[in-house]
Amino acid sequence: MSARAWAFATAGFGLATMALFVAFALLPEMQAAASCMPAGAVIQFELARSSEDLARIFGAGEAACGPRIIAAMDAVNRLDLLAFIPTYTAFGMAAALHLSGGTLRPLALAAMFAALLAAAGDYLETTTLLQITQ
Repeated sequence: MSARAWAFATAGFGLATMALFVAFALLPEMQAAASCMPAGAVIQFELARSSEDLARIFGAGEAACGPRIIAAMDAVNRLDLLAFIPTYTAFGMAAALHLSGGTLRPLALAAMFAALLAAAGDYLETTTLLQITQ
């Protein structure tokens, strides 16, 4: 592909990544749990280190909140697995190729490898979060 094509690919994947970021908040499950979830609950779940942390996230509000919060987290994590991770990985790889003029130079290859490594780590994290909510 030409340098111009890599620029368009980078912009396209970047816009798609941003659109998916917005889509997380618009998921029906997130809307249903909005009154239950503490601010920043998704990030708090990703960074939880203890059962107390999980109780604080999933035990917030009324008794009906727990299942709604779990459903919201699962919906976010499924979208993450199916669309967000592949899209931001493609963005990173396209950006590396755009910046290298479409040539597989060592630095571009290293950046592409880093994008794939980040995706692998994110897949591991997200599948683990889905197991926790089961």
